[in-house]
Parts: sequence; structure tokens; C-alpha cells
Amino acid sequence: MIRQAIVFPFREDLLCRLRGLAVVPRVQSLENIGDVLNPIYHAGANTRCVLVESEVPLTSAGLHQGLAGIPVALAVPRLGPLSDFFRLLPVLRQLSIRVFLPIGVEGNLTTLRILSSLGIGTTIVLDGKEPDWDGLADLMTYAFFGQVPHASIDPFNYLGDNFDPGSRNEFEAVYFDDPRAYLHLDPEGRVALTRDALKRGDFLAGDLESIRNGIEGLEAFRSRMSAWSDHFLALDACSTCPGWRVCSGRFARHRQPDDNCRGFCAELLDNLEQYRATRRQPVTSWQP
Repeated sequence: MIRQAIVFPFREDLLCRLRGLAVVPRVQSLENIGDVLNPIYHAGANTRCVLVESEVPLTSAGLHQGLAGIPVALAVPRLGPLSDFFRLLPVLRQLSIRVFLPIGVEGNLTTLRILSSLGIGTTIVLDGKEPDWDGLADLMTYAFFGQVPHASIDPFNYLGDNFDPGSRNEFEAVYFDDPRAYLHLDPEGRVALTRDALKRGDFLAGDLESIRNGIEGLEAFRSRMSAWSDHFLALDACSTCPGWRVCSGRFARHRQPDDNCRGFCAELLDNLEQYRATRRQPVTSWQP
């Protein structure tokens, strides 16, 4: 049984293979979104959310009130004109939306904080460019300890909710890139474990039918789940990073790790432990 949601480029000829599965259609525009959702519904699949990978700013992405109730993951390069944004804000507040922004674009760290403060969920995108580490650390601190109510900023708040102090902590799921939660299809219906594997043409199976019994026993899946250990076999910079438990080398997939990266991950771990220690816990009576 396939437990993962299937991320796929929307094509109606793929829908016959997705009956009974949770799906994440990947589109480039919100235009005519009904032409995406209606065929999925009639095919017997369950839309987890719509992943929109747009090349235009948020203010030009075509958001409207008709999207209310539809979970949308919207990846955009930047915000757009502030005047247009504030005209759009009443609509944004009615939507079930999470905005993905690349942190290498000037001004996006500020935009992430603004959106969060206005109640709009956000996710930082690691785009391979050298981040403003101090600015990113400030955003992380705001995500964990900001006193004014605000929406989540992932992966920070995802880690805060799921942090295990005794184990490694991964956050690929917020990017639809954890094979335990998501699998990826190409236009021909071939299956890949991750988005990177999809781009490389490294396929787990030729179609979904061949993995209907699940993927947990497959060697490719087990190898992917143990890939973190390669850092220790190679003795690279990640293997001695004090913040390893909250990154597991994720940053290294997008850039060359250095002291700035290590320092940020160490601060992230410290903040996570403080956040979890100070979070209000339910009051319980003593036990004998």
C-alpha cells in the first residue's frame, strides 16, 4: 500500500494511476485551478494541496477569493509592490496558503517576517546563494520567541513542533522532499524518491503499480534513509557540526558548508532546546 502523497506535474493522462491516493498536483499558475481540481476529484484521488511554482511575484500570482478552502503551497521569487500587496491582503487572509520564498533574494527575509506577522504561513527556500546569516538568525529568533502572535515560519516552527532532543531531526517534509511522506512522478509516470532524484532521472520504479505494496523494503529507499551517514564516512564539515541534529546535512545540499553555516546550525539547535524547554506544558498532578 502506498502511504505517501504523490507529487506530480498535472496531466490528466496520469490521473487514472492515482485513484485512492493523496496527491499534490504541481502547476505553474493558479489560473483555471478548477480545471486541475475537478479532474482529480472525479479520478478518485485526494488533493493534499496544490503546489504552485510561479515565476511572477506574489502580488501577480492570481490569488483570489475563489481559492478559499483550497490548500495552496505557493512558491514565488519575491513579494511584489507593497501597494499591490496591501490591496491583496484581505484576500490572502481568507486563504489556506503557505508562501515559499528564496532567502538569497534581497528583501525576502524581511518579507517572510512581514507575512508571518500578518498571519500568513511561510517557508524559507534554500536557493544555493550565500544567505545573510545574521538576518536569517534574526528571523529564526522571531519564529521561536516573537511575543506578538504570528504565523509559522518553516522549517523553524516545523522543527519546534517535532524536535526530538535525543535524535536527528529532519525537515525535508516541508519541501515535499521526504520519501516517507512524498513520492514524485515525472510526466511519464515514473517514480522518484525526491525532487533532486527526479531532476537527475534517478527513478525508483517505472510506474506506481510496481510499488503498490510499499517502498519500505526497497534497497533504494533504505539507502536514501541512511544517506546522512555518508557525512561521517567522508568526515566532512557536517560531521563535526555542533548543530548536526537539526540539519543532518540539508544545508550542505545547497551550498558548501563553512563556519557561518556551522554557527547558524549551532544557534538553531540552542534556540530549539530553549524553545522546547520554555514552551508551556499542560499541568499534571504528581504521580506516586
